[in-house]
Amino acid sequence: MLKELESIAYKLNEAQTVLTRTLASVTEEQAAQTKVTDQWSVKDELAHLAGANRGMLRIAQGMARGEEPKLPA
Repeated sequence: MLKELESIAYKLNEAQTVLTRTLASVTEEQAAQTKVTDQWSVKDELAHLAGANRGMLRIAQGMARGEEPKLPA
């Protein structure tokens, strides 16, 4: 099971790296102007996704250390 969790943490870390590279190619103006929904810009969506990825990575890393996951309510 530890190997599976390490694999998951590694994949989450890779996804975060790809997201970070993608964000670097979007200008502030592009991110603020383009709307994904009526209320959220590209910048809002990406910030939400980046935060969720960081949270999931912390959970996976903790599980790999044998800790009980603390999931948001």
